[in-house]
Amino acid sequence: MKLLKLSLFLLFILLSLLLVSWEFQRQEGEDTLSNVSSNTSSQSFKPLENKTPLEGEFQPVLTYPGRDFQGFGRRIFVYYDGAVKAYDLETGELLLNITPVYNCYFSNRYAYLKTNNGSFILDYKTLKLERVTPTKEDKYVFKFGDCVIRIREKNALVSSCEFEFRSTPKIVFFNNSFVIFGLFGAIDERLLFFDNKCNLLNDTVINYSPDFKVFGDKIFFIDRKLHSKTLPKFPEIEGEMITHEYLKESEIYLFSSDGTLIANLTLGGVIGFHNDTIYTIYPYGIGKFYLSNMSLEQKVVNYVLYSGWAIIQGVWGDFSDEFIAFVYWGFSGEVGRSFSGICVYPYGKPIRCSSYGQKFKRMSPIDEIKAWDRYFAVVPREESRVVIYEVR
Repeated sequence: MKLLKLSLFLLFILLSLLLVSWEFQRQEGEDTLSNVSSNTSSQSFKPLENKTPLEGEFQPVLTYPGRDFQGFGRRIFVYYDGAVKAYDLETGELLLNITPVYNCYFSNRYAYLKTNNGSFILDYKTLKLERVTPTKEDKYVFKFGDCVIRIREKNALVSSCEFEFRSTPKIVFFNNSFVIFGLFGAIDERLLFFDNKCNLLNDTVINYSPDFKVFGDKIFFIDRKLHSKTLPKFPEIEGEMITHEYLKESEIYLFSSDGTLIANLTLGGVIGFHNDTIYTIYPYGIGKFYLSNMSLEQKVVNYVLYSGWAIIQGVWGDFSDEFIAFVYWGFSGEVGRSFSGICVYPYGKPIRCSSYGQKFKRMSPIDEIKAWDRYFAVVPREESRVVIYEVR
């Protein structure tokens, strides 16, 4: 009898503990997700019904204010006016709306958010939030595998091991590893590759490369040689002095996810990657660099929408697994009239182009371009908006 009473008493205590634990987790979950709304159709954008296959006409899928965004699959994540939102570009649904957000950092798979409920990591795939606890020195914090990663103004802490930089470093993620990179010397960039157990795989230094592109289990570091000069409208003839921008080549470093250098090349101002081949767009053609035999093949292709003699000053773009999106600009050789255009090159198929950004003379018509999945986004020059297009 005494044994029965003792068993019932212990069972009562166990049930009480389980109820308290469940209630705590429920309240924590409500606190974590209190500012998140999903599938809010009233705030959705309406996709255009007449999406074109980009045969000379570019119709935007979505235009929104702000310049801070990240594409992921058929989703776009945006940060503006103190809110982080996620849209489904296929249906137009608003999948996520978190507000207020005081600080946001978009990486390639996750975002760090600072809200009035605390700080969180947002998973782009699952749309789940995971709470993190930054210190006052941390710019942003991530968890990955067994690692806690703290990015600070001029250093990074990976499971309490400190690594120095000269600026605030950035971070991107692969399936089972990640890389932290940033300015290290006056013209050098430090790359730190780690596995998901925080083991340092490679610590290397390259020439400073302001741009990067994560592609599967590889990462490109890109130094686009964009420079400007004050010259006459016709550089060889005296006349009115104006600014000319040039971007005809890029230096690229291609690394695997474990930090192995695959290739270091100087190519055109635009690159792409498809079927283990690096594509590049020159002012007057297309090049293909085959990683299998480290050889370069080039051919002349005229994609400029100008029938006369043209001087192309620059090309600039980004790529996905299916296409390269890029802009070009220059001026005619006969009358000096400036021109610029935007193009899509589906690998192995004809390039399709349209006039774009005509108000900028002899300069790039955009401030930024990003491509992913079957979409690309453009930030028009000197504007605070993003325009997203779909490639079909």
